[in-house]
Amino acid sequence: MLDAYLKNKVKLPTYVDGARRAIEDSITSTLFTPLKFMSPQDAGRILSWLIQPTSARAIEITRIDFWPRFRVDEGALNAYTIEPDLIFDGQLDQEPARWIVEVKWDADLLRSQIEEQARLCARPGARTFHVSLVKTAALEAFQSPSSTIIQWYQLLSSLRRAYGQETTAGASAAWCIDAIAFLGKLGIGPFNGFAHLNLEKVQVGESYRFSRREWSLPELIDVTPSLFSLA
Repeated sequence: MLDAYLKNKVKLPTYVDGARRAIEDSITSTLFTPLKFMSPQDAGRILSWLIQPTSARAIEITRIDFWPRFRVDEGALNAYTIEPDLIFDGQLDQEPARWIVEVKWDADLLRSQIEEQARLCARPGARTFHVSLVKTAALEAFQSPSSTIIQWYQLLSSLRRAYGQETTAGASAAWCIDAIAFLGKLGIGPFNGFAHLNLEKVQVGESYRFSRREWSLPELIDVTPSLFSLA
């Protein structure tokens, strides 16, 4: 699917959900399905690029599940199950670990969603991490300590940096090239500040001063008196 999209052979399937165009499931599958067929080391290397690009800690991925369902508890907002987009199981520095990944494109990320997934999707006996890939999120979501929130332009910057530092030519390096091209076709780009826009300076004149003492009610409202009587 990733090759077909990059070669303009297919378009990402979309549907309209209310006022938004929902394509995040297609993006999730297109971008991350190739990791299921990689070695634990290659898949782990890619995950490290996503969540901790400057860390030297070793990650190995042994299992990837798309849209798994977990039973809720009494404190959950959903009635029956919750469904994160991805679960990565593996090892972090040779210790059991799980990464819960929520992917958002046009939809907003909510703090309640983060905290329910972090609580209900944890793996007993393993270190559990929650990661969110988003365009934007509610302010309270960014304030949640339960998730590492990564915006798509930050992911693209991390992949470009990782590719520049990569010395091998394995599956992870090949995926990195395609993922960079994929995100570029989706319109994702790094934020470079406002300096390159060559904005003209705005001339601000003397501000107007208003005082309630300078105005009277009749001057502000034209009131025409009329006579009337009740029969």
